Amino acid sequence: MKAMYAGTNEIYRYGKEAVKRAENWLTPNERGYYSIPVNGGKFWEIGTSVGKYGEFCKINGTIFSVNGGGFAYAKKGTEKGDAFVAAINSMIAKMNEMNQARLDALKSDEEREEEKMEETKMPYGYVNGEAVYSRDEFIEKKRGFKDLATDEELIAFAEKASHGWYESGWKQTFTGFYLSDYALSEPYASLKITEFERLKELQKQAREEQRKAEEAREWKYDHTIYWADNSEEEIWIDKDGNKKSVMTVYPHGDAC
Repeated sequence: MKAMYAGTNEIYRYGKEAVKRAENWLTPNERGYYSIPVNGGKFWEIGTSVGKYGEFCKINGTIFSVNGGGFAYAKKGTEKGDAFVAAINSMIAKMNEMNQARLDALKSDEEREEEKMEETKMPYGYVNGEAVYSRDEFIEKKRGFKDLATDEELIAFAEKASHGWYESGWKQTFTGFYLSDYALSEPYASLKITEFERLKELQKQAREEQRKAEEAREWKYDHTIYWADNSEEEIWIDKDGNKKSVMTVYPHGDAC
């Protein structure tokens, strides 16, 4: 290590451990003296010189005596004691400043790396000639807006995207419609993943409500119709006299 003289001071480490070590020297000993080792090992080095009254160091323009053990010191409650505390605090402030500069540099490196990855990664797709890099971004650009604010808006948009719950040539209801996650199926193709999952939850809730409503009507079997095409249809009547038919056997075979 190069020779250092009074007035030349170096900080080698500036992380949390270094700051903690420096802060420890802000507490005076039982005799009321502040002190700090001029040779802080891997953390700092405070240059010293030998003068008329012995070894000394110089921090922020103030001269402090250095004892035979290699400690700069000053008496608490004196002008020099106050200067000593200010000197240690300035050293801590410098450590924090150096550490922040290091963190800023690391952050800049990470940001540059992210920008580089952004430039080189493959696009998810293109909307009106503009590259997009995720499915959500693709959906937002394609449909022209970002979010569906409420469940009601979500269901209404999904119904519109599916052309009124139209499936395999048949118009369905929300509860009867099959929500496929095939890439080109609607409304999946027009919804973000989180929106599609929420739509499935809403459909499950609606089906349960529909089931409970049907049970409350207290349907009872009345009779069965046997059709000439070999199909069979059950007739059910609810507590209010309303009827419904349920195809239990579909047309098949030869009736002759």
